[in-house]
Amino acid sequence: MKRLFRTTLGLLLAFCLVWVLGSTVQPASLEALRVPELIRKHGLEDSYVGFIVRSMKTGETVLERNANKYFVPGSNQKLITTWLALSELGPTYTYKTRVYLRSGASLNSGNPDSGILIKGGGDPTLTADRIASGIAGVLGNQEKKFSGGLILDQSKFDNQYFGSGWMWDDENNFILPLSVETLKYELDSPHDTDKVIGKIGSKIKSALSEHKVILSGGISSWELGSGWRRVLTIESKPLIQILEEMNRHSINFYADMIWKTIGAEKNGKGSFQSTAEVAKASLAKTGIEVDLTFVDGSGLSRYNVFTPHQLNQLLSHVFARPALDDGNSLGHSYYLWAYENDRNLFTSTLPAWGTGTLTSRRYDLPVKAKTGTLEDSSTLSGYLKTGSDVLAFTIMVNRVRKVEDARGFQDELLKRMLELSQ
Repeated sequence: MKRLFRTTLGLLLAFCLVWVLGSTVQPASLEALRVPELIRKHGLEDSYVGFIVRSMKTGETVLERNANKYFVPGSNQKLITTWLALSELGPTYTYKTRVYLRSGASLNSGNPDSGILIKGGGDPTLTADRIASGIAGVLGNQEKKFSGGLILDQSKFDNQYFGSGWMWDDENNFILPLSVETLKYELDSPHDTDKVIGKIGSKIKSALSEHKVILSGGISSWELGSGWRRVLTIESKPLIQILEEMNRHSINFYADMIWKTIGAEKNGKGSFQSTAEVAKASLAKTGIEVDLTFVDGSGLSRYNVFTPHQLNQLLSHVFARPALDDGNSLGHSYYLWAYENDRNLFTSTLPAWGTGTLTSRRYDLPVKAKTGTLEDSSTLSGYLKTGSDVLAFTIMVNRVRKVEDARGFQDELLKRMLELSQ
């Protein structure tokens, strides 16, 4: 009886403390969350569960478990990719795909003595039809039969177009600077360069044929040299719009193309490893611990590993830097306004609860977040609005038999935190 009285009194005091402090979750109140019970309820006793929650108002950590243990993040890796792309390339960055004809070729001729060379710029949104319709427009939308073939310049990236640690049945395209609508399961092997180039070229040639642009020659790949003149530049929409679409639907192809683009633009090396080096250097400048491993930009690789604490450090860092600049002296009220009105560049790319990959989640929560799902892992990181505060949370569950169990745990933990703050 005394124990029941003490427990009840403790809970009452906890709720009073939350009310007095203005809807900011405090460490003293977290016993009411009953986390061990929640883990058992969702069958995660034998899984690897780690999380951390930090108040954006006070900067204080209000909840954590295994926060400094390493986890496979899945698509929570895309949060790193998003921040790095915005920081290193900028929100207005656009991809440029350039089309060339031989210098002496006449556009007025019905049979130009030339092939068509396309230099890939890494645009993840590019389609074969966009290329074909653009070329047809330059040619006056008239039937043309070229004497040469299709030449693809893939020199912006290296030739590792299938990520280390990916499974053959993972859903992703080949990561090349000119890679359109070519899924890996269309080929017998992910390591046959000629077949990959041929498949991409075939799709482009087919789209050109539909626009009455015929190429007599075959498909080849080499780097742009002298003797060519540019006749068309196909430009993408701004990067921040691509990132928003990537995070809303967790598009792996977008993430890995963007990841390699960062290395190409910053180091002159369009590779997974080059961008990983840029990422670690950039994180170190913010004071974030960099004893972690990045292998790709999408999170498909099982070799990506970092801690909930490290990712939560980044979430806290960007919340107080809406323009991703160096200053963070404007105060919580401004940061809260920027977050709520999508004036924070980073958080504006995250889907709201009930949209995108969060469509099927339980409850109605004031959350913006990024999911991460592999066959035996589920992660969820983002922001929970609680009164005048925002909580940055990172919840990672590895080695789970059913990802639905992990999602149920994540949803209910967030729900309990919200209820405790009201």
